[in-house]
Amino acid sequence: MSGGIVILLIESFFSTWALNKVFRLNPGNLLSVLIFVGCFLFYRYVRVHGRCVGGFDRPAGKLDEKGTYGTDGSLNKKAVVYSRALSVTFTMLYFLYDRDNYVAELSNELFKAFMLIAVLLGLYFFFLNVLGFLYRYLTDDAFTARLYNIKINAASRNDTDPSSDDKEGRQTNAGKHSMIGRLSAFYASHMGVCTFVLVLLFCIPYFLYQFPGIMTPDSIVQYEQALHIKPYSNHHPWVHTLILEFFYDLGYAFTRNPNISVSFYTVAQMLFIAFCASYVVTTLKKCGFKPCICMAATLFYAIVPYNNVFAITIWKDIPFAGVVALFVCVLIRMDLLFAVRSETDEELNALDASNGDNTKNAEKEIKEEEIRSGIVKLSVGYFLLSLCICLLRSNGWYAFIVLIPFLLIHFWKRSKLIMLGTIAVFALAWVIKYPVMSAFNVERPDMVESLSV
Repeated sequence: MSGGIVILLIESFFSTWALNKVFRLNPGNLLSVLIFVGCFLFYRYVRVHGRCVGGFDRPAGKLDEKGTYGTDGSLNKKAVVYSRALSVTFTMLYFLYDRDNYVAELSNELFKAFMLIAVLLGLYFFFLNVLGFLYRYLTDDAFTARLYNIKINAASRNDTDPSSDDKEGRQTNAGKHSMIGRLSAFYASHMGVCTFVLVLLFCIPYFLYQFPGIMTPDSIVQYEQALHIKPYSNHHPWVHTLILEFFYDLGYAFTRNPNISVSFYTVAQMLFIAFCASYVVTTLKKCGFKPCICMAATLFYAIVPYNNVFAITIWKDIPFAGVVALFVCVLIRMDLLFAVRSETDEELNALDASNGDNTKNAEKEIKEEEIRSGIVKLSVGYFLLSLCICLLRSNGWYAFIVLIPFLLIHFWKRSKLIMLGTIAVFALAWVIKYPVMSAFNVERPDMVESLSV
């Protein structure tokens, strides 16, 4: 085993130790193994292809005995110094903020000191590799091409040695056959599906461990209302209670088992949260974020334990949070479509003014029709999500009322459909919250509680 691999294993070990402490994971947790393997593969990729830990100007290839590369050129030396300085800064800030939790279970001062040193080293190695990766990603087109399996023209590079073009081209073509290149290309072209599947897969172990789901005190109250043990109350959103009751009744009709019946709702919520994460990530892609940023968002939703725990918790705030995320994404996508529509209108006007050919004019009109169809679809989503915001939380109703003037101003002269939808949501939500709930004898919540956050 070469010295470079040994150093990578040591760095991965300390980084895993530090990340376990950061995410409050026990050493025996299965995720510890995944974190260690992920750190090792990432660090090795950064060293071999990124050339960015310890140096930025050596060609990609085998690790040297120190597991790093040298530096050439004043600019590259500055980049190295800056990355190390930022790594130390981030490490110390994180360490000073959370250091008490790292040694909370230890009483021996020597063990405490060893634990703190291990966490410091792990955080430093982690930040150093991440910063080095980002530097190379943002400054080297050839590295980006290798990462995403893209073949770039030699003329677009800044290589001064003509022979380096052929070498770089061979390395890029070889990267096409690498597992990382294929996975990266597949993710970039199927970002939504990959995010949905990953989030769902990482939720499954938590679901099986906490089967049929995590019940909070609020959940128990709603469960009793769903079973008609207690009368309906909008103290916990009545609509959410009805959704819980629907899935419970559906499960009970098939299984006649109360626990399995509750799990029907939990599975539905897991699917919904996975869809929300997928929609957020694909929205980032539409906004022009690079695939590495989208991948980071995907991994955040999939791997961070808090997200998985929330996905299996039967609690009104979980679907409400997902609805708010979708609502924001819909607004962003609408703005993007309106921007494209404005550009298309300008192009159409220019064609009319110059008596452009009919083929181009027809293409622009087709494009405009697609944009119009997209706006209609988003308007339907906007209507449904706005209604959910009003009904899935008592304070969501008041938040939407406050938001109405800003929505009307923002969409003024942009989309009459959205403006009509906003007014229709207000009217329909009012009918459901007052006449309909009164007809079903649903107890209203306290006003002070409804206005609280």
